[in-house]
Amino acid sequence: MEWFTMENPFVQKQNMTLARGAFRQQQLSIQTDAVVTWLNQLFPARNIRNSDAALLEALKDGSLLCELLAKIAPETGVKVTTSGKADFIRLENVGAYLHIYADLQQSHLCTITIVVGED
Repeated sequence: MEWFTMENPFVQKQNMTLARGAFRQQQLSIQTDAVVTWLNQLFPARNIRNSDAALLEALKDGSLLCELLAKIAPETGVKVTTSGKADFIRLENVGAYLHIYADLQQSHLCTITIVVGED
């Protein structure tokens, strides 16, 4: 008598989901590496470490975003706020970035994606 065995389809689906998650994480890591390398080439004094946490920390107060806009589109006249309380600096810089981004998006039809972590 032969025994027929069949793998559980739910286990297969779970393994496929895990594989897709690992692939996505690897792709995000490659993208983070590319962004950090690019930012360090543009702003060597910042010396951003190559990790998601370090990139989020560098972007958190918005000053790097404003400096990036000033370098890419100097005609915008974006100013970087560096003095004051941390929350004020963050609001000023991110607000300035978003305001100019909206103008650029309308005039140049460009798209920039920002991923913001907690805090």
